[in-house]
This record gives sequence, structure tokens and C-alpha cells, in this order.
Amino acid sequence: MDAWLEDYNRMRPHQVLDMAVPASRFAPKEQAEQTTLPVVLPARLDLVTPAAPPPSPPPGPAPVSWPLADGETGAIEVERLVPASGNLSLRGQQIWFGPALAGTPVTLRIDVNRLHVLIGGARHKTLPSKLSGRDLKALLASGDARPAGPWPDDLGPADDSANAVEVDRTVNAVGYVGLGGDKVLIGWPFAGQRVTLRLDGRILQVLDEQRGLKATLPSPLPPSACGRLQGGRAAGPPPLLPPPGEQIAERTVSSTVGFVVAGQRIQLGRGHARQIVTAHLDETSIRIFQGTELITTVPRVTRKEVVVRSSGEHNRRKIV
Repeated sequence: MDAWLEDYNRMRPHQVLDMAVPASRFAPKEQAEQTTLPVVLPARLDLVTPAAPPPSPPPGPAPVSWPLADGETGAIEVERLVPASGNLSLRGQQIWFGPALAGTPVTLRIDVNRLHVLIGGARHKTLPSKLSGRDLKALLASGDARPAGPWPDDLGPADDSANAVEVDRTVNAVGYVGLGGDKVLIGWPFAGQRVTLRLDGRILQVLDEQRGLKATLPSPLPPSACGRLQGGRAAGPPPLLPPPGEQIAERTVSSTVGFVVAGQRIQLGRGHARQIVTAHLDETSIRIFQGTELITTVPRVTRKEVVVRSSGEHNRRKIV
């Protein structure tokens, strides 16, 4: 290899270099730093007067916040500058912007389900949140964050379905569907299935062929974008809900920081390995608590019953 490099860079002429060798086109670093390029200015500079900003729309009614469960921390907002690498880190979660946005001030609106990235007040992108309730409380306690008001398009639970739309999609092999030119994670248990997605700008509901509700997620699109979805149609009747009630099960988190409840695998942070947690399961979501502290909330994507087993202290599980 050394002999080949010597021949290629210093011996063999190249036509694209006018029969010179590549090594002749490079200068030592010290010499390159001493080279000063001339500054070329235009013949004249004209003053550009910025256009007046458009008038602000009249304020609408105050949005209604989603109700919070006991021990749950609401959404918070954090201000950050994108680093030179373009990769911003917040309590272990990586957020990629790219070097082109280095130095840009951004606002991160975070809860235990979603992380919204805002630039200049407009939503840049939305990611699944990897922060637990403990992380949110720590950011608030440090003074590095502030409580966030409701999302502008988040008006709480809807009373009717007048503005809801539905689309049919096939879930790919890793649990994603295409919506509005982007990929949205529905869940790997739906891989390969044809599902109906019901959106109203606040929530996304996953329905089966019998219009049974299989999962509920935060809407990845605002109401204004839902009506422009390819293949969209006016929503039909509300989905069929399973019988009401909440199940509570205890699980011991494995050394790989995961556990299974009701046939659904849930991953937690490494700090929860070998700890006992409590899962509260309702029709649409699973809330994970450690003691009285809410760790995370995940959509429920299975309809399996909670299995009661007894296999030793480290695997003790109960249901009430």
C-alpha cells in the first residue's frame, strides 16, 4: 500500500492535472495559513430597507391544556444554541440540525411523549421524546427550563369529529407510515398491516378494519395540514373503544432496561435497570411509574391481557 501511494501521489502524472502529480498541488499547512486572499468589494453598496412585517392576527381564545395525571410533569421549554457540530444534546437525547444551522437559537418544547423543535417561533420538526418525568423536573429545578403553555394547535380533547380526516396506509416493516411527506412511527406491532389513521390535529388514532381503536398518538401534523393529506377523506364515526377500566401491573426492569407488559415491550433508561416499576394500562396508553413518579407515557399498541405470573422476587408481577 505504501508503494502504491508513493507511485500514485508522487510518480504517476494525471491528465486532469495537466500531467502533474497530485503531490505538486498541495502546500504545507504553515504555507497555506500564511497565504492571504484579497478582499473584493462591489463597486457600490445600496441600502436595503426591510419590508414592514405583516400585521399580527387578533388573538384567539385561550387553548385548553391536556389534563395531567398524578405525578406527571407538563411540557417544558428550553432555549439552546445549535453547536458547531450541528448535533445538539439534551440530557442524553441527540437532536441533529447539521453544521449549516450552527449558532442558530432554537426552542425545544418537550414532554414525555414528544420533542418539538422551534426556530423563530415556527415548528422545525418533531421527534419522539426520550426524556422521562424525572428529566423534566430536573431541568425545571435547575432553572434551565420553564413551564410551556399548550401547543398552539393543541386545543385538548375534541368534542366532535367535524374537522377530523381519515387516511388508509400500509405500515412498513419497521412500523412507519408516510404522512405529509414525512415518516411517522406508528409501532412495529403494526408492521405490514393496512390501517386507518384518524387525525384531527391533536391526536392520531390507529383503527383496524372493524374501526376498533388500536392505538392513540399525539398528532404529528397541525389541523391545517391534516386536510391536505394524500388520500384523505372526511372522518367516519368515532372508533369503537374497548371496555373502560385501568389495569395496574408491577414489573422488574431487566439489565437491558426493558420489560414486557400486555405483550408490549417497553424500554427505559439505564438508570432504571433492575428497578421495580408500575405500569398503568388503559385503552390507549401505558403510564410507567417508579413509586409515585411518572417516568414515561407510551401509546398502547396491543390489546392483550396482562399476564399474572409468579417466578421469584426479581420477577414478581401483580395486577389489580
